[in-house]
Amino acid sequence: MDLPVDVLEDGRTAVGGYLKNLRLSGALLKPSLDLPLHGQIGVRIGIPSPSADSCVLKARISRKPAHGIGIEWCEFAPTVVKELLRMPS
Repeated sequence: MDLPVDVLEDGRTAVGGYLKNLRLSGALLKPSLDLPLHGQIGVRIGIPSPSADSCVLKARISRKPAHGIGIEWCEFAPTVVKELLRMPS
């Protein structure tokens, strides 16, 4: 997966990024800027959906490997994530 997203720090500052390795519990995120470990962020996902044009998911930065950052969703298996995982590649 290579899904473009906006990352919100403190609910206001948006930086670009890409979601990789999407899972029900979290994802690998490649942001355009460095983000602090254990920080809380919002991930704005724009997907085609009858209910909304975009969705902001709350997440916590759980690890920082060399190839991105690992995030965990604050709510396990958000609806938008389940929808994305069901979509054909």
